[in-house]
Amino acid sequence: MFLTAAARQRRIIQLSQEWRLELPPAPAPLTRPRDPPSFWTQQDDVTAENLMQERATELSQSTRKSSLSKALSFNHSKRGKNWDPHQVLQVLSTWIANAGTPGVAEVLISKLAAGGVDISGTQTKQKRGSILTRRKSVDTFIDPSKLLILAVEGNQYDMLQVLLPHVDSHSINQALAPAIHSGNVTIMELLLRYGACASQMPEAQEALRQACADQSRSHLVKLLLRSENQPASTWISACTSDATRAASVETVLHLSRSTADGNYNHGEALKTAVALGRQDLALAIVMGNTPPEGSCVNEAFEVLRQHPSMSPSTRLAMAEVLLCAGAHGGQVSLALESACETKFHDMAELLARYGASIEYNDAAVLKTVIARGEVELISALLTDSAKLSPALASSCVPRIAKQATSETRAIILRLLLRKGAHGVVLDDMLIDAAEAGDLESVNVLLSPATSAIPESKIPKDAYDGFSQSSRRASRHTAASVDHKSGEALRTTLLRGDLSMAERILSGQPSTNTLSVVFPLTNTLAPKDRYHMVQLFLQMPLPGPCLHAALHDAIAKDATRRDDPLVKLLLEHGADINFDRGSGLAGVIRQNDVELLKSLLEKASPQTAAARVMDAIEGSDHRERFNMISILLDAGAVTGAQEIASALLRILTERPIDMSLLDLLLQKGAADINLLDGSIIKKSVADPNPKVLDMIFRHGTPSASSVTCAFREMAPLPSVDSKALKLRAILSRCSRAHNQDMDWLLAHEVQSVLKTSNGDASLSTLKTLLDGGANPNAFKAAALCHAVTAADSKMIDMLLEASLSLTPTSIGAALPHVLRITDPGQRLALTKKFVEAGAHPLEINRALQHAITAFPKDAPLHDVLATTADTSDGKALFLSVSMESAETLDLLLAKSPSSAETRSALISRVMEVKERTTRHCMCQILLELSVCNDTTSSALLVAARDGDAKLVKMLMTHGASVGTNNGQAIVEACRGGSVEVLDILLEQDGNFQKSTLESGFEAATEVRDLSKRAVVFEILLRNGVTGELVDAQLHSAACNGEDGEVVLRVLLTAGADPNYDNGECVVAATRSASIGSLELLLGLWDTGDKKARETPIFSDLRLWIVVLC
Repeated sequence: MFLTAAARQRRIIQLSQEWRLELPPAPAPLTRPRDPPSFWTQQDDVTAENLMQERATELSQSTRKSSLSKALSFNHSKRGKNWDPHQVLQVLSTWIANAGTPGVAEVLISKLAAGGVDISGTQTKQKRGSILTRRKSVDTFIDPSKLLILAVEGNQYDMLQVLLPHVDSHSINQALAPAIHSGNVTIMELLLRYGACASQMPEAQEALRQACADQSRSHLVKLLLRSENQPASTWISACTSDATRAASVETVLHLSRSTADGNYNHGEALKTAVALGRQDLALAIVMGNTPPEGSCVNEAFEVLRQHPSMSPSTRLAMAEVLLCAGAHGGQVSLALESACETKFHDMAELLARYGASIEYNDAAVLKTVIARGEVELISALLTDSAKLSPALASSCVPRIAKQATSETRAIILRLLLRKGAHGVVLDDMLIDAAEAGDLESVNVLLSPATSAIPESKIPKDAYDGFSQSSRRASRHTAASVDHKSGEALRTTLLRGDLSMAERILSGQPSTNTLSVVFPLTNTLAPKDRYHMVQLFLQMPLPGPCLHAALHDAIAKDATRRDDPLVKLLLEHGADINFDRGSGLAGVIRQNDVELLKSLLEKASPQTAAARVMDAIEGSDHRERFNMISILLDAGAVTGAQEIASALLRILTERPIDMSLLDLLLQKGAADINLLDGSIIKKSVADPNPKVLDMIFRHGTPSASSVTCAFREMAPLPSVDSKALKLRAILSRCSRAHNQDMDWLLAHEVQSVLKTSNGDASLSTLKTLLDGGANPNAFKAAALCHAVTAADSKMIDMLLEASLSLTPTSIGAALPHVLRITDPGQRLALTKKFVEAGAHPLEINRALQHAITAFPKDAPLHDVLATTADTSDGKALFLSVSMESAETLDLLLAKSPSSAETRSALISRVMEVKERTTRHCMCQILLELSVCNDTTSSALLVAARDGDAKLVKMLMTHGASVGTNNGQAIVEACRGGSVEVLDILLEQDGNFQKSTLESGFEAATEVRDLSKRAVVFEILLRNGVTGELVDAQLHSAACNGEDGEVVLRVLLTAGADPNYDNGECVVAATRSASIGSLELLLGLWDTGDKKARETPIFSDLRLWIVVLC
């Protein structure tokens, strides 16, 4: 338990006794004397009178005075019966200074009183006087304090007894300082009895402080403190600091027991005592009536903590004083931390005993000493009364050094557990203890109710902090043996420490922990492993662990196999079927047939099946065969998946073990349909056709497996062995697989084509066709591939197949025929397909393609046209588009065509640019008859193009000029085709004038003026007249000399130059064409007569001359 306040006070008294510091008794107060003593004698009166007389004589004999001083002085030293008070005081002062007898002084004082004045100069009787008199009584009288000071300085105790009753307190206070300086105790006591106070005057204050600073004058301080009018507490407190600095223990003791405040100036006195390293002074201060408290003590403790040179013993003693005085809090905790860091154990224990907080700074001090393993100090810190939260106690656990001794670790753990340490840190410490082989600490950590620390293991000094209750059992949370997957148990097991393993196992590890750790027994030596397993078998060991241990034991080499361990595990229920009998794999690898048979007696069929793959891996084929046979006898046949996997494994070998393959297929009833068809794929891919034959003969392939086999056949090269494999597959086929055969047929054609020349065999293709493969399937893909390659052998086989090719299939292949580049092969295959019965419409499409792709291949066109259905006319139009007159003639000759089609063809033919071809095509079509409207429309095109031969041909076959309102004439005029125009006008001379006029206007577009003149001449000859003709004079005149031929034709036909006010003449004039002007002005000879001349022209001539 920490020391209580009362206990601390008792300890302070005990310390004071050790230092022989006796508290002074309460001082008796100094009171004012009631009856002051009298020293008067009759002789004193005589002496006093004589003194006054002498004073008067001295005054009369003195130097003359100034007028002012005379005015202010008494006229006489004696006024009636009484002496002048001023002179009396002068005499009294001189008497005291000369250490005269007190009786005379008493008489002189009585003389003052008789004169109405007291010793201080104050009038005791009110008399009327002048202003000067009153002023003199105040200003000229001697200060009574001076009288006292003279007496004090002369050590005239009796004199003071006479004077003090007659002076004021102020004067007494002024006399105290000289008394203190003189050190006369009796005089000081007398002054104090009359009320002197040291704090009233600065001189007295200074004297008091000087006395406090002087160890030899402590008795004076003691006397001063007995005064009724004691100095102020503040002043006494300041004096305490001075006395402390002077190391005056008695003075400090007297001051502190008076009104001194230990908290003055932040505990200055106490801090000074600490700084001096004086425990006695500190004790004197803390034993005062008002001792320092709280922060003052703490500050003093900080001074102690930071003292640079104090000896350890002094520091320890001083610390205890301060702790008894109430030091606490952070400073004390810091001191504890510092003491632990410097290994000042006595100080640390002292601080801990007085309640220094070990929680300070996150219990750093405790963690430090724990890390150092200082058990005694730790025990001192972790007493029952020491406050330490469970969280902090837990945080201290990891600080226990890993290399700490078992005894140290156990003691520290017990102490921390008693403070509530808990959580993961205990689990980690359990691991550390296990790693260190510290069984005692393991016991402590795993015991929810742990015993108190054995007395033999606790340092003797540490008992002071432990109560009896702490030595009894205390409960705490046990560490978890499951932490980090049972790391503590794992460490112990690996070390082979049976005792510790047994103790940790008593902590009831979880099944998960046992599952993780138990398998590690395999790493131990056989003897240790056996005993360790025995320990674990006492626990509710999870089945998987037990079973795995069995399998691990039997999997070992026969020379290293621990048979007793195997027996032990089997006795405790280890299951050979665990993990599908994985332990049997080792037995199988070792070819230990006898052990395998014995173990398989307890094995399930599933276990036997699971180990088939282990047996398959054997390198000795004979032993492998025997092992698998044993497993099959044990029920492995039920494992369809395993048997299938084994079969697949056999198929990957080279060469394949045919005897084992047969065993798995017959005795093992292997399901060849499993593993996503992998068995089928491998057997098909194997170059030996007997493998696939055995698989399909002894196995039962499903429909999907057969399909898979067909799919896998496709990429194989087309050799004879492929046909053998195909026969094996076909032996298991049904009608449901016809589509698969059809699919393979198409791919087989491709396979044959891909196989290098000379090596390809058509036996597989023939087998497929004989087996019923349909060459029409998949849009006759097989035939198309064969045709694309122009392989006549395969084409003949497909054409001669039991399932005949349909016209549609032949038609589908026909376009591929037309892609053959060799004309001979193309023609031969086309003829063969046409003869095989290709559909006419397909042939028509082929014909269209042939016309487009091979426009000059007439023999090909002829073969196709023989049976093609060309009723849609597309072939005819294509032949026209390709400008193939021969093909057009051939098509029209071999297939009927309607008049409408031919009429449409005429329109298409007119688009042909090459005239010879167009003439030929038109001739062919016109000979087969075409409607007149079509020929008339064609006539327009021919007239526009100026094709006279075609115009004549069309008109011969019924084309009429009158159709389309004679537009053909207009087109001929526009084209400037004179020959065509003559042909058109020859057919029928009766044309509407509007048609001719339209033609005349169209002729104006002809750029060749000579052709335009001829066209104009023909039209003018056929009756075109009027303004239309006159208007062309202007256009011709604008063309200059080139237009003269047109002017001559127009003027000859009677065109009027006067049209439009003779604009044509103006135009000719502007173009400066003399020939044109002459023609227009009639200055030319037509042969028979001149052109007519009009009056207008006469005027124009003159006008032209003027212009020229």
